Amino acid sequence: MIKDEIQQLKSLLQQGWTQGTTARNVDHHAVDPLDESAVVWSIDGAIEKISGGNGLNIQRLKMWISEYLRCLQFHRAPIYLWNDAFCRTQQDVIAFLDLMMLDLED
Repeated sequence: MIKDEIQQLKSLLQQGWTQGTTARNVDHHAVDPLDESAVVWSIDGAIEKISGGNGLNIQRLKMWISEYLRCLQFHRAPIYLWNDAFCRTQQDVIAFLDLMMLDLED
């Protein structure tokens, strides 16, 4: 289950990724991650999108990702701060999700 959700996150973030807000439309304006006009998402926004706004699923996915970031000693703050780090790129986020999926196979 978690591996499927990580794959969904990866697919969504490959379509488009952003920083500074959870989602943006084609005009680069901030929108709700569930808004139909959203075309790019932060990792937080992508979690909300694939969870359909279900608070329990959102928190569960955030917990998994936060713990994995901590295990790798990448980050000890909220996920959105890791996503929004000045040096972070879309490729970094996707590579992180790839690594997480590999570890989930073991």
